[in-house]
Amino acid sequence: MRILAIGLGGAGCRIVYRLYSTDRRSSKVVCVQALAIDVNSDTFAQMGDLPDSAKLFFAPIDPEIQTEENIDTQTATIDVGEIIARFQNIEIGETDAIFVCCGLGGSMVDVAPHIISALRASITEPIFGLVTLPCLAEGERHSAKAADDFGHADATP
Repeated sequence: MRILAIGLGGAGCRIVYRLYSTDRRSSKVVCVQALAIDVNSDTFAQMGDLPDSAKLFFAPIDPEIQTEENIDTQTATIDVGEIIARFQNIEIGETDAIFVCCGLGGSMVDVAPHIISALRASITEPIFGLVTLPCLAEGERHSAKAADDFGHADATP
């Protein structure tokens, strides 16, 4: 099975990176394509093997700017249109599925429904969500947000 793994935020990007690097190390056939998206540039420092074309960083800008295509995630505005444009530049000819990976409780999970809706409008491949729960060390705030994120999962477009 050939997949495109899209990582949102630190947890999602680490999952995508592990899938990508394991695929490259242990397979003669490339089965995983990757796109890592984050608002924290430090996330990408840990992903040496991932090509720059597979990394999409949204730098902090004016958080007051919000439109339907731009979703504010704390200090940065995520441009869904730019994500879809990057996605369309990836050759997905033989891709069997799309995996959107993110961590519940994080800030990037909030953009996932918007990205999934935009992807559904342009592709026929199935889209799967792969989410993680925060560890205890991340604190009650992340755990509470994760519970809230999980509670709103049925409202995903």
